[in-house]
Amino acid sequence: MSYSSGKSRSTVVPLLLTLAISVGAMLFGSAANSQESIESGAKAAPNFSRLAVKPGNLGFKRLKFPAGPIAEVKSFTIVNSGKGTTSLNATVGGPSGAGAPSYTILSGGGVLAPLLPGASATVTVQFQPVKDGGSPALILIGSDATRGPKMHKVHLAGSAKGPIPLPSSSPTATATR
Repeated sequence: MSYSSGKSRSTVVPLLLTLAISVGAMLFGSAANSQESIESGAKAAPNFSRLAVKPGNLGFKRLKFPAGPIAEVKSFTIVNSGKGTTSLNATVGGPSGAGAPSYTILSGGGVLAPLLPGASATVTVQFQPVKDGGSPALILIGSDATRGPKMHKVHLAGSAKGPIPLPSSSPTATATR
């Protein structure tokens, strides 16, 4: 298209938009959108929720008994990385898998308060082995995210070596193999 008639691009574009709206109104009647609603729709900010979990794996150090600590604590963060005003509702399930009895969610488990975009919640997990060797498990996080996956997994990995202390109030109690 040539602009040799002296009209600038800034006056031609609104003219074409007005023409398109007029033709639409003639074809579809009064239900056709107005110029204001079309322009406001084009300028509307994105509005969605998206679940993000950081980190996706928690690796606990190898605990050695009887000399070492009996437990270790780590955390992961759940974030609504969406835009706009759409809140994210998330649920943190309990540990599952072969090594699940070795893990406890200390805080942040269950149904979380709604998270606005940019907001986060921290989940704290304790590894306290109940057997010698590896203890693989995972935690599932479900959500009503409007974009991206609705389910995330956090993989848990910890191991222990030596006679595992029995859970009791006495710090000297130990189990032997």
